Amino acid sequence: MNAHAAFLLEILAVAGAAATLTSVAARGLLVPAKRARLAASARADLAFAAGLLPAAAGTVVLAGLAAAATIGPEHCLSHLHHTHLCPVHFPHARTAATVPGLFFLCALLLRGARLLRAERRLAGQVRELTALGHPDGAAPRLVRIPTQRPVCLTAGILRPRVLVSQGFARALPPCELEAAVAHEDAHVRRRDPLALLLLSLAGLAAPPSFVRAVLAVYRPAVEEAADAEAAREAGNAATLASALVSVARLSLRAPAGALGIGEPSLEVRVRRLLEPGGQRTAAPRMLAVAVALGLAAAALSLALSAPLHHAVESAMHAIL
Repeated sequence: MNAHAAFLLEILAVAGAAATLTSVAARGLLVPAKRARLAASARADLAFAAGLLPAAAGTVVLAGLAAAATIGPEHCLSHLHHTHLCPVHFPHARTAATVPGLFFLCALLLRGARLLRAERRLAGQVRELTALGHPDGAAPRLVRIPTQRPVCLTAGILRPRVLVSQGFARALPPCELEAAVAHEDAHVRRRDPLALLLLSLAGLAAPPSFVRAVLAVYRPAVEEAADAEAAREAGNAATLASALVSVARLSLRAPAGALGIGEPSLEVRVRRLLEPGGQRTAAPRMLAVAVALGLAAAALSLALSAPLHHAVESAMHAIL
């Protein structure tokens, strides 16, 4: 095997192992994220941070090992007592390291292709719906669609919009319609579509079971956070609770994914809206968490590249 290809696969194997081990530790953040006494926005932030951590750890290891490979030939010659991760010296491929690296690379490419295909299909559907509709003059983020199919959802990554169909508007009383639109508008203000995309991209490096565990906490928390903001804006939680029930009825004849407000945990959401003090709100910090983790990963990759490289080489020598 080519020395540079073997080097790439070996550091990918180490990065994949770091992401997997971090996902085990990150499950600890999901415990407080399930606690109902926390505001829904705070629970969503914790689940979001947990979902990003494995990818951040893998990135630190990958970038650190790759950067340390440029230290120079004197590094290898002065550390002859252990295995080396180097595309120049000791270029023989270690099957125990290259095979996991190849598996991790294939998994990344396959899962990335699936995510890209799903996002492109969704974007195409949104473009078709948006092309049929027209922006609401009083609410620029609201797009009204002339179709009788019940549609009410938030769509778009960089420029999110609330899509509402005529069929949906006619199916709900005006007060419930206003509450439903307020819920989706809360998703727009919180930048939830962008946060979900970042979480999906980060999940490419983590075990699928971990990703499912994160989303099982994150999605209900995000919906409850939007409920709380909408109830605060409307000043009537009971109206929003009633709208949730109406949307649940409509979902029986709506296309899959056409009614974002009805997903998931309807019973829990209605109960929390109606119980005293159940509409606690907090500013979303998900995008700030993503930026902070990204900057921390870049700083650690540069600052710890040499000791990290040496530590991984020593560990590989002991294991292999």
